[in-house]
Amino acid sequence: MKDDPAMPVNWLDKAELSAVQKLVESLGNGCHGGVLMLRHRPERLQEPMEPLLAYAPMVLWPDGTGDLPQASQDSVERNWARRPEEFSAAYRTSWKQGDPAHKHTDLARVRSIWPDEQRLDFCDAFANDSVAGENPR
Repeated sequence: MKDDPAMPVNWLDKAELSAVQKLVESLGNGCHGGVLMLRHRPERLQEPMEPLLAYAPMVLWPDGTGDLPQASQDSVERNWARRPEEFSAAYRTSWKQGDPAHKHTDLARVRSIWPDEQRLDFCDAFANDSVAGENPR
């Protein structure tokens, strides 16, 4: 993501998420290359999240259940080139001010996860270490 600031956002709708196995197969075949954005947050978010994170450098989803409002989708598109700074600023602003009219409110409705460089470096440091009896998974 660092080397490609214009990385595409692939918007996934409720129907695509309801067929997780089919979605995982298409991801494995190289479809939907780039970031995945869920337009709809499933009730059990963890079920699709684990397989999606295996293929996507970043996954975004609505903070509440149901569909992501169109204004929030527009805000993601508008601020995409300024990630992660603008996303972080939106979260901080919403926590501090709680102002529903603030310009960051729509973007603050989006949650995201990605392995940043520090996290990957930390994991790499322990990649070959194991403890006797440790579960390798």
